[in-house]
Amino acid sequence: MFSGIVAFVLPNGIGKQRRQLLENQLVKNGAALATDLLTATHVFADDDLPADRIDFATLPECVSVLRTRWISHSLKSKQRVTDCASYQIEQPVKKERTSLKHHLDDTESESKPNGASSKEEDAKDATAATTADTDGPSPTKRPRHFICETSSSDASAASQRVNHNEHITSQLQILADGYKSTNDKWRALSYEKAIETLKHLPRRIESREDCVGLRTIGARLAEKIWEICESGSLRKADEFAHNDKVVAMNLFANIWGVGPTVAEQWYVQGLRTLDDVREKAHLTRQQKIGLEHYDDINQRMPRQEATEIVNVVIDAIRAINPNLIAVACGSYRREKETCGDVDILITHKDGHSHENILGELVANLTQQGFLTDDLVESNIDGNQHKYMGLCRLPGENRHHRRIDIITIPYDQYATSLIYFTGSAHFTRSIYAKAKSMGMRLNQHGLRGGVMRQGGEQLNDGYPIETPTEESVFEALGLPYRTPPERDHP
Repeated sequence: MFSGIVAFVLPNGIGKQRRQLLENQLVKNGAALATDLLTATHVFADDDLPADRIDFATLPECVSVLRTRWISHSLKSKQRVTDCASYQIEQPVKKERTSLKHHLDDTESESKPNGASSKEEDAKDATAATTADTDGPSPTKRPRHFICETSSSDASAASQRVNHNEHITSQLQILADGYKSTNDKWRALSYEKAIETLKHLPRRIESREDCVGLRTIGARLAEKIWEICESGSLRKADEFAHNDKVVAMNLFANIWGVGPTVAEQWYVQGLRTLDDVREKAHLTRQQKIGLEHYDDINQRMPRQEATEIVNVVIDAIRAINPNLIAVACGSYRREKETCGDVDILITHKDGHSHENILGELVANLTQQGFLTDDLVESNIDGNQHKYMGLCRLPGENRHHRRIDIITIPYDQYATSLIYFTGSAHFTRSIYAKAKSMGMRLNQHGLRGGVMRQGGEQLNDGYPIETPTEESVFEALGLPYRTPPERDHP
């Protein structure tokens, strides 16, 4: 019934038990659960959740945002409801940015979510991490520095890339990974931000006093850091590293199509290894693919292999229409030596010729034997903007690699290039820079005259024409940074 759907059920306003029930029904009837919002094709919100609690601008264009009653009505009628008009959630003009921001890596606002539990003591230590790059300037604070103002290839930046505190960050990373695998995204993000700060310190932390005044480092976290400095380890990290549940959920979460909810269900059912999953778990089609190619998907590929993949896809694009613009983004565009996957962006200067080519392109590449597995099955037409799948180059001993192909309108080309090129740290920073100037930047465009009050955006502002990446940087008063100069960790 729900085949082809990769679903994300927003937790806001939905009890844990009901959310789990909805997710179980989705999976039972053929859907896959998204590991994050960026991989979702459908986002479901509680029937009573106000639309202004959803940050539409951070969602990919192709995602459908529906009320949860769509699931219930489909189940009741024993077939997928095709007329979604009465279930669709439209974007309001006035919206509050609270409900989704801590789920995405590239949001420009990461202030603490409403209803965050007071028991999250570890998260409190890093609260500044989620606001330091996003709040408006304060006359009582020193002038803010944005990482996007600095080239990652500068000598100073290069020196900062030497992690003088690896003995600390490696321990904190264990906690961040553990919280992420158990779906404690807020605490995970807090630790990630603290790790980011420590990695960029030009000196080694030697005492408690060295932590004082550091952005993202609070009193409790400073005590944890000092524990590491004194003993060489962190008791909490040791507990996580040897915790059966955390170890199992980390393992399961690396299966494509498996999120924290499913991983926890498997753990409760007694599953501990990938062999347990193969033998005992009820898997969706996507999860079967993710399990079959587990090692390949979780292994980075050398740049030369990524180049071969890019060339195959671009040749196929040119065969359809030689005037289409195609660019490989992500770590490949930043000229990294290895890549986790390949992201290819497609557009056309006329603003419309890109719209209906994705289906033909996927069919051609599949016929060649290049595309081997579709991770998201859906009707690929003018309204489908993203294909996610696996590919493999011809020849012996070749690996299956993750590939995303995205088509976008030309008027969003420059801002989409920035978004899909990264790094995630650079993107967060340049979005925050725009916000500090009364603007709003995301993959869909740059807008000026955006009014905010507290955590609430009061209007949409006006569009600023940005035909090139250079024009985006110029509008923000930044020197242009080439993709390799944006490789901030």
